[in-house]
Amino acid sequence: MSKVKSPPEKKRNSLLKDRRNIYGECPTSSRKNISKGKKRSHKALRRAVAEELRPLKGASSDGDADVTEERARQKLVEHKRASFKKVPDAPLAVVLNRKVNKRVEQKEKDTVPVAYDQVLERWRSEERVLREIKRKQKSPHSFGAI
Repeated sequence: MSKVKSPPEKKRNSLLKDRRNIYGECPTSSRKNISKGKKRSHKALRRAVAEELRPLKGASSDGDADVTEERARQKLVEHKRASFKKVPDAPLAVVLNRKVNKRVEQKEKDTVPVAYDQVLERWRSEERVLREIKRKQKSPHSFGAI
């Protein structure tokens, strides 16, 4: 049974814990494309290492083997750094805040041009929400801490 009893607490915890993909593509394709991206990067990594090790198939000296092995390790490190990394999902509170800001911005855009200061203020408010979320996650003593 849940320790949180009041509806506002439950709602706040839900907004902080629930995550949404903000990469910008359809959720169903996103689920497929994440695994495809991982497969592609692993395949490229295997291919790069195999390419370096291919000359060793025949008879070779120990010196050649050491040099080739070192180059293969360098390729491995380079490809791992450039490999696929999933964009982390954002808390639902941030996603909803962005949607509201986008609606307000669109409404203002239809009536009056948006000033640069207003856009900056919205971004700052979004950053404040993120900081508040992080602060609540770190603080074990806060009421309703995650």
